[in-house]
Amino acid sequence: MDMENRRIRLSERCCTMNICGVNIIGCPDTGVIIGLNSEGEVLVEQLKEGILFAPENFTDSELALINALEDNGFFMEQAVASELKRVYFHVTSRCTLNCEGCYSYEVQRNQKKDLSLQEIKQILDNLSQAGLVDLMISGGEPFLRTDIIDILAYAKDNLHIASVQCISNGTAPVESYLEAGKYLDVLSFSLDSPDEETAIIRTGDVFNSVVEKIAILRRQGVNVTIVFTIHHRNVDRCMELCDFAKKLGVGFRFSIFTVIEFNAAKSCLALTDEDYVKLENYFKNNLAVKHIDDNLYGDMIGCTLSCGAGKSILSISSDGHIYPCHMFNNLKEFCLGNALSDNIIDIVNCSEKNPFVSLSVDHIERCKTCHARYVCGGGCRFRSYALHGSIYYFDRLCQAYIFNKEECIKQLMNP
Repeated sequence: MDMENRRIRLSERCCTMNICGVNIIGCPDTGVIIGLNSEGEVLVEQLKEGILFAPENFTDSELALINALEDNGFFMEQAVASELKRVYFHVTSRCTLNCEGCYSYEVQRNQKKDLSLQEIKQILDNLSQAGLVDLMISGGEPFLRTDIIDILAYAKDNLHIASVQCISNGTAPVESYLEAGKYLDVLSFSLDSPDEETAIIRTGDVFNSVVEKIAILRRQGVNVTIVFTIHHRNVDRCMELCDFAKKLGVGFRFSIFTVIEFNAAKSCLALTDEDYVKLENYFKNNLAVKHIDDNLYGDMIGCTLSCGAGKSILSISSDGHIYPCHMFNNLKEFCLGNALSDNIIDIVNCSEKNPFVSLSVDHIERCKTCHARYVCGGGCRFRSYALHGSIYYFDRLCQAYIFNKEECIKQLMNP
């Protein structure tokens, strides 16, 4: 690092915080956090104002900290452009089921015309050029497309997207899933129960068929996971769902059933305030289970100013329109453009068109005074909007996020 006789100063975007008694500095541009001892705290305060770098004026530990800060972007003068990490691409709105509360539900969804294969490939090209790392193919039911294998093969073999995943309701023939598995890093199925008797969303024959297909796919080496939808009628069975996934030998995650509040009364599955308390307690008491909102919750920790929606995460609807994440799909007020005609890099970096670009935990009610906000990211913005009508309100599960991040810090301090 050549900084000698150069004035060095921390970027104004750097964040300082104290979590569990540990003083930390973080860089939201790179996500890196660095713990500070008392000597490091003093140096960081000096670096906020700017100092002339002369190696002979610093101790070995101070030089090590300065090098770490330089290597991890803490001195960058310009903000780093947002990088597109994950996209939910809904390749069809058609579906074989009609599940209560489906986020991608549309009136006459089965009559809508799909994008052509050529249009799908054009969008995938645009996403690849934008640096996409993780592609989630969804629907509707994506396996209703007769060219779904062509789509998956193009994403993986032609564009070499690092992670290609697909989520299905499990109603397609197992042969289709086996063929798709050649091009998938993960194949996910949706369920909401550990047994057919209590299944609400995937009932009877669908439940049994999915379980049978999972067993076949596992034997053939396909990486299968289950997405469990958590709602009012199964919120007390989270551990049973965990055990069920373990019994099947597959990974899993939870999808929290969330509906717009003015529609909540129409659904017997909508979570109540008491249900959210149960979920928070469950996550606090089961730290080994890392499975909710995987961009925010888990055993990884870093500096972040938001959940990533509209910046590192996007969703593309079956007609090509772009939304901040899959949960905002078809909410016209949140449409950010069209993946066939608009520049995706511009969308994730232009605050004039996209309010999520400038959205920060420092703007979110209650988050802005929280000690853990720069490692939590403020939780799910759609859940905030659904329950309170604003993306600037706190997430109902915020205490679970805070507790998780505090535990991550403790584990780093006492590995």
